[in-house]
Amino acid sequence: MDSLLSTPDYIIYYLFALPLLAVFCSFAIREDRLQTSVIGLIGCALFAFLIYFSTVLLWPLFAMEQAFKIWHFNLLPRVPINFVIEPWGTLFALMVCFLWPLTTLYSHGYLKATKSKHRNRFHACFALAIFSVLGVAFSGNLITLFIFYELLTLATYPLITHNQTPEAIRAGRIYLAYLLGTSFLLFMPAIIYTAQAASTFSFLPSGILEGNITPFAAGILLLVYAYGIGKCALMPLHRWLPEAMVAPAPVSALLHAVAVVKGGVFAFIKIAVYVFGAEFLFQIAATHWLGIICSLTVILGSIQALRTNHIKTLLAYSTISQLATILMLATMATAPALQAAAILLITHALGKITLFFVAGAIYATTHFTTIEQCQGLARRMPYTFAALLIAAMTMIGMPPTLGLLSKWMMFSAALDSMNIWICFTLFVSTLLNAFYFSRWVFICCKKPEPEKLVRRQDAPWSMRAVVLISAAACVILFFYPYPVLLLARQFSVL
Repeated sequence: MDSLLSTPDYIIYYLFALPLLAVFCSFAIREDRLQTSVIGLIGCALFAFLIYFSTVLLWPLFAMEQAFKIWHFNLLPRVPINFVIEPWGTLFALMVCFLWPLTTLYSHGYLKATKSKHRNRFHACFALAIFSVLGVAFSGNLITLFIFYELLTLATYPLITHNQTPEAIRAGRIYLAYLLGTSFLLFMPAIIYTAQAASTFSFLPSGILEGNITPFAAGILLLVYAYGIGKCALMPLHRWLPEAMVAPAPVSALLHAVAVVKGGVFAFIKIAVYVFGAEFLFQIAATHWLGIICSLTVILGSIQALRTNHIKTLLAYSTISQLATILMLATMATAPALQAAAILLITHALGKITLFFVAGAIYATTHFTTIEQCQGLARRMPYTFAALLIAAMTMIGMPPTLGLLSKWMMFSAALDSMNIWICFTLFVSTLLNAFYFSRWVFICCKKPEPEKLVRRQDAPWSMRAVVLISAAACVILFFYPYPVLLLARQFSVL
């Protein structure tokens, strides 16, 4: 431990080397079961290392409200690349590394059940996406954040087009057009302008823009960041997300819960806190307008989810609504709201990945893709249905799931700031969530029609086990949320 603390640069090597090792193993190992086992073990090793690292090495630093500054070099003159390990990034990385081995095991059963090809490429791109997310989580400045954000886009493109059908190819083109287009037309110019105004690319806890830019210009810059980070899927730049649902279920889980959209909202929150600063953000008039845009996205996304009958499309619009909720909380620019945003990030990750696992298990077993087809599913696939019920309760905010804590913190933050509009948005969103998730659960509980009666047949054991583990995590964190709350409440000194 002393040697590790005395040479902190090696920590980044450990964190980044394991996903890259998984990329190598994906191509080096041909036997599918062995490949899955090795990559799963690598993911578990990374998660175990992060647990050890955060509890044994970082806990004293977090208690002193400090960050762990490591690994700095210049890519080009005056273009620094550096990483900083701080509480929010550690919380995000822990979530990602917990879900990676679960998704790897789930993918094994899904790809086998659907007779999918190119499994080595699938696992390699998945591991490269995890590598990119870790870079986003521990980025210490805007340049590092941008590089890993774009690498994440490129790593996930082959996953979107994995099936190589005309629909998948079209979805991949839309995916690249939206995400690369917003990045190079909005995100990159915003970073360049920020660096010119503040004379630095670095993140600071009090922000770097206050005193260097007028509130009006800061408001425009904030809107540019919000839409430049296309992975946040704010309306009207959200079309790529429903289109990407042609990808296999494990990829959809990666998009919605593990890496892509979570990387987007995490990047925006990091910029809001460490570039604008909470106090300066509170003074910007455009923050209010961004909050209204987010509120409209929350409600319209939920309405679209309520209108659709396709399972994965419903989950896609639900994700758009939840992402906008996280951004809306960030625009409040208060400590309770930012803490609620961090908890919602974790809650949505666990609940939504469980729902996508459920959708994939249903498709792999029955080839059902719509809600109406799920009639009688509670009897046919009882374990999968149990996970669906827990995940739906998590997304609605019912006990005993982490969703209740998340809803409590969101409403408390809105009431503390006396923001009636956000309270109304959260209330309407909760009702709509209850409607469209309860509809799915209710149809599953209905007695199947006589001509549709079939023997009980649940998903393969690997898929079933993963679905139950992720659902159980939603309940366990309701009874023991202390570690997550502690990391979410920290504001480190970078």
